[in-house]
Amino acid sequence: MSLQLADALGADAQSTELSFAREMLDDWMADEARNAAMQEGACKRLASANELWDKAHALLAEADSINLDMKQTLAAIFDAIRKHVSLTVPVSAEPR
Repeated sequence: MSLQLADALGADAQSTELSFAREMLDDWMADEARNAAMQEGACKRLASANELWDKAHALLAEADSINLDMKQTLAAIFDAIRKHVSLTVPVSAEPR
């Protein structure tokens, strides 16, 4: 699913859709860091959110500066988000 989304959004590096998606990613990462900072005992989550922020911005800056394939950049960011969530979101002990 994330590869399909990266393909669709990254097809045109100048598209309105990509610009909007980048804003949404920024907003989500900022909210995630802010929520982790306000949650007591969430140091691991906050550190992971900060790492995610740094990685995503570095990848996007590099893609912009040397005109890299945005599809691959987005796929890498989506993978980093998936890893962040899998490491920091508690898994319920009981299935629903």
